[in-house]
Amino acid sequence: MIEMGKYYRTRSGSKAYVVGGSPFPPPYWCKDEVYGFIDGLGGVFTWKQLTGRCKGAESLDLVKEWQDLKQGILWVNIYPDPQRNTVHHTEVEALKAAGPECILSAPLIWREKE
Repeated sequence: MIEMGKYYRTRSGSKAYVVGGSPFPPPYWCKDEVYGFIDGLGGVFTWKQLTGRCKGAESLDLVKEWQDLKQGILWVNIYPDPQRNTVHHTEVEALKAAGPECILSAPLIWREKE
């Protein structure tokens, strides 16, 4: 059941926020529908409260509650010999550890898999 005030993931991967349902009885609004917004898309969207189905667009169905993925930055020192490449937690650590043959110290952005 879709709950008001929560974020959900759409079938297409977008982040959606369910605002609420109508305080007015049918026919102004269907009793079992909720409405909200989708990040990056204009307009108001309507879903069935029990199933999360979106009117007219299956790719915008709500499939599960949204969870932000963990992400971070590591730093890698790159050398002509790839076996010498090293990974560090901070840029300062990477620069201190870089030897004279280091070609580049670069950020490496990682993100938890879904």
